[in-house]
Amino acid sequence: MKNERVLRRRFWSGIVLGSLLSCLSGLGCNHAQPLPDDLKQAQQAERDQDPERALAVYDAVVAGCRKKPRSERKDPCGTAALRRGQILEQLGRFAEASGAYAETRTLSREGRNMARGLQRAAALLAGPLSQPRQAQDLCREVIQTWPSEVAAEDALKLFVELGLDQGDPQLLPTLLQLADALRAHEVVASFALYHAARFQERRNDSAALFTYDEIWRRYPRGPLFDDALVSAARLLRQKGRSPEAAERLERLEASYTKAIIIGHYNKLLLDEGAILLGEVYLYDLKQPERALATLSRFLKRQRTSLLCDDALLLMAEAALLRQAAPSPDDRREACGYLDRLKTQYPDGNRLRKAAERQAQLGCAAASQ
Repeated sequence: MKNERVLRRRFWSGIVLGSLLSCLSGLGCNHAQPLPDDLKQAQQAERDQDPERALAVYDAVVAGCRKKPRSERKDPCGTAALRRGQILEQLGRFAEASGAYAETRTLSREGRNMARGLQRAAALLAGPLSQPRQAQDLCREVIQTWPSEVAAEDALKLFVELGLDQGDPQLLPTLLQLADALRAHEVVASFALYHAARFQERRNDSAALFTYDEIWRRYPRGPLFDDALVSAARLLRQKGRSPEAAERLERLEASYTKAIIIGHYNKLLLDEGAILLGEVYLYDLKQPERALATLSRFLKRQRTSLLCDDALLLMAEAALLRQAAPSPDDRREACGYLDRLKTQYPDGNRLRKAAERQAQLGCAAASQ
């Protein structure tokens, strides 16, 4: 699975974009409400690196909240409970921290704070407190109760890790059940399907391909549309079904023009998909002209990609594989791609390979 930080950036980029558009249209630019004085004091203590003083303030706020919930708009009770848990965790008081985090369930009135608190409680139960089953229960509660919160994605990841560590025989059916039950929540449901597909693939289960395909079919605008198509293509290629792999990758490449708008908040896998498609056409399907067309299209639209040098190196090979014995024109074309690689992408990691290939082809002579 791609780096989790990359996935999170993709998700939040869309949220930021939506907030910006809302703000520009005059719908969402209200100023934040000021914090209550006691929470300001606690935050100042944190800035002063005095966690014990901050903890004392949060303790007092939480004690008051247990007696009577506060009415400020910013959910001070939930914020205090969450920050109290974070400070206790920083101090290494993990059992107390877990209890403090869990208290967000009763003290907070915001789903975001409740979900974050219970997810952190689960993480402590899974880690230093060594109570994996209780951690799994909390994870399921977060996923099912607050599926639209970012904490649900973290809870799902932890739930899968715990299930794998324990060899839980119910992990796969549970993931598929969650994906169906939470189908309306495309982020967490997409990830449930993706974790299930990866688990199936590790077990050489033929259902993995169906599960990968189900992701992009269900969520053509979802955050894992590209991951699912690339994963399906790689699996098909391993099985010797390269024409079907090419079809999945063509579907991914066709999404380029709408990628920024409909959910693919960066184009990392669009880049990788284009290179993979070029390799499939060139090496698997023996169609160098289609490989050249695919890679040329990639270079025109994604000029700043880190994979442009890979594309040019592949294009040089495609020019040489047009026919059994490359003609002088084929050699000149290949040398042109290699020269372009060296000129336009001098810092690329394919520079040495390009120089070796130029020497093999005698490019200086071929260009004369």
